Amino acid sequence: MLNVVDFYTGNWAQAITNAMAEGKPVYFPDGTYSVNSTITLNSHAHFFGPGHITLNAPLTGSPGMLFKATDAFNITLDGLKLSFTSTVLPVFEALLQFNGCSKLNISNVNILNARKWALQFIGCTESAICNSTAFNSDGSAIVLDNCNKLVLTGNEIGDNNSFGIYVINGTTRCSFVGNRTEANGLELIGITYGCDKNLVMGNHAQGTGDNGISITSRFCRVIGNHCEGNLHSGIGIYGENNLVANNVLLSNVSRH
Repeated sequence: MLNVVDFYTGNWAQAITNAMAEGKPVYFPDGTYSVNSTITLNSHAHFFGPGHITLNAPLTGSPGMLFKATDAFNITLDGLKLSFTSTVLPVFEALLQFNGCSKLNISNVNILNARKWALQFIGCTESAICNSTAFNSDGSAIVLDNCNKLVLTGNEIGDNNSFGIYVINGTTRCSFVGNRTEANGLELIGITYGCDKNLVMGNHAQGTGDNGISITSRFCRVIGNHCEGNLHSGIGIYGENNLVANNVLLSNVSRH
């Protein structure tokens, strides 16, 4: 195990990159680590601890992305707080972006104030996002784009301007279990056309600005969810051949 503090020589982004290059788990002690550029994550990167890594973009038009990874695997982020804290307007993009990655493990991570999306997964597979939070994004909290076999469980999502979890472009065979919101701009979970064979189970959607959960795809299982006090329907089913069972729908404006 390495301590990121031991690599600091005046630039936290460089310290994080140098520590990761050693190929061992990197510990972030309690404290704030301010960076002003995007950090590329390598395969087997493992960051953990209570530390707060924040992107402080120096100029208007600077990158709005804190971490990115392309075609990488076995990346672990555990226990960290990640945020965007600059007063300038950066490029409108995800705070964390994973493209073509597999075997990602993101757990107990708290994400705040993303300029667009908190987490964006493009073409990723066999990964888990668990027991994490995503609040106050300018867009959606978590976006799954053409992904396969991702598991999102036990996450708390709120006060994002758009979807909590937005599922697009053929994402399939993913599981959304035990996630929760008590206030969000749009649906807690929105699964769009062509994103078939996903599981939506045991989620709690309350106080959203639209449906609690929306399914526009086919062959999904929507089971045991609790949807209450949403501005439109508790659950909106717009696709065919979906299994919908044992859900609790209370006090939604459209009463279903």
